[in-house]
Amino acid sequence: MPRAGDRTVPTARPLLGPLRTAQPALSQQIRKMERQLGVTLFERDKHRVELTAAGAVLLESAERILSDLAAGEGEMRGWADGTRGRIRLGGRQRDTEPVR
Repeated sequence: MPRAGDRTVPTARPLLGPLRTAQPALSQQIRKMERQLGVTLFERDKHRVELTAAGAVLLESAERILSDLAAGEGEMRGWADGTRGRIRLGGRQRDTEPVR
């Protein structure tokens, strides 16, 4: 997966396997997103595809979102397996003299 600092995007073929989609479908989705956002995310020519400045900003934002999601999932696993949560210990408080 390209990183925000790397503006040149490799050919789509290696990325399509994990995404389980065909290149035309991916291209259509990217163009649809560009129309919805009103910005060009990739500069394209016959030999290369490169992230625009707007594309790099969106990539950084997406990476933060995915990182936050992974952290949230980890926290929820802790709640689910009982390693995270609130424990209350209590007892009756008595009127006692301070220890001297």
